[in-house]
Amino acid sequence: MGFNHAKHRIESAKCYPYDGLCDEAGDLLPVRLATDPDYLAARAIINDIQDRRSLKWEWSNVEHDVREEIVDTFAAIIRAARSEPDKEPHHD
Repeated sequence: MGFNHAKHRIESAKCYPYDGLCDEAGDLLPVRLATDPDYLAARAIINDIQDRRSLKWEWSNVEHDVREEIVDTFAAIIRAARSEPDKEPHHD
């Protein structure tokens, strides 16, 4: 699984964001911070995890406020990782 798989996950996350809400008609409401690439990456990672056999249904049972926390946390981790300089880890 490589670049094409990653692009597919990104597109899928745009259509079906993990932290998205639907209105009464079932239409997706605008997603928080939809233009932030860190949020898009977080949603794409979750989209990939949701497609894993034993994990799929567990992720679907998470309440919406917790889903938002998960996406926020993943986006913050991605943002922090991008800001870290490339260097060897320090082991004590």
